[in-house]
Amino acid sequence: MDVLSMPADLTREVLKKKEELLQEIERLRRENDRLRRGLKELKELKDHYRETARELKAARERMKRLSITDDLTETFNYRYFMDSLDLELRRAKRYEYPISLMMLDIDHFKIYNDSQGHLAGDKVLKDVAGVIRKTVRHTDILARYGGEEFAGILIKTNLNEAYQVAQRVRQSVEAFPIHHEQSQPQGRLTVSVGISTLNAEVSSVKTLISAADEALYEAKKRGRNQVAISQRNQPNKGQME
Repeated sequence: MDVLSMPADLTREVLKKKEELLQEIERLRRENDRLRRGLKELKELKDHYRETARELKAARERMKRLSITDDLTETFNYRYFMDSLDLELRRAKRYEYPISLMMLDIDHFKIYNDSQGHLAGDKVLKDVAGVIRKTVRHTDILARYGGEEFAGILIKTNLNEAYQVAQRVRQSVEAFPIHHEQSQPQGRLTVSVGISTLNAEVSSVKTLISAADEALYEAKKRGRNQVAISQRNQPNKGQME
């Protein structure tokens, strides 16, 4: 039976139901479109959230690096060095492995800085830091101690090994070409190095630093461009060559 052959009341009822059905289909279509738009917006929000989270994480990491890094040389700063030395010293004592400290100072840096200017002096600091960084291990901790002085925490490194590392650093700096280094008193730019190692007498942050500083002073006194070992680390007070 088609619509034309139906009674008038039934025909109106069928047409009404059809119209209602079409309206419901249209409503569902609009609702589906709304849901699709909502899902798209939700996905965009999730992507935006992930990107924001990545940016925040990267920003936190940058802030952390900046808080522990020396701006000029990109080595660790003094505060991080002191915190790390305390931590690594306690670890070395707990697990009974050796640890050594290397203090380095650029020889006659003031003369170079005064004659060549502060910008050239800054470049020397960056270059020397780069040379040292390439010479020590990634597990060692290199920091700018202050001015033209650097410090290296040599983890799981005994006295003899520390001496070898220090000699490699000294030789590497001496061999590195520095602009106008011929104006230096020794005709080239060099570093002096002092070493101390954990033992019964040198067993705290303070004594480890003071012992390395004393050795550094001894290296300077011997004519610079030298590596000296703390007297507190030499059982027979001998000299390593």
